[in-house]
Amino acid sequence: MDSIIRARKAILQVDMVLIGASNGLSIAQGIHIFADNQDFNDYFSDF
Repeated sequence: MDSIIRARKAILQVDMVLIGASNGLSIAQGIHIFADNQDFNDYFSDF
């Protein structure tokens, strides 16, 4: 809990927060950016 309080205090002191995330963030929100994407399927179907 202490780490959450420290993070909150740090966030309140800055002008903005940059979040770097891969497609896992969008998938967690239900947005599957590679679903039915022909280019992705062509190049990465083996994976």
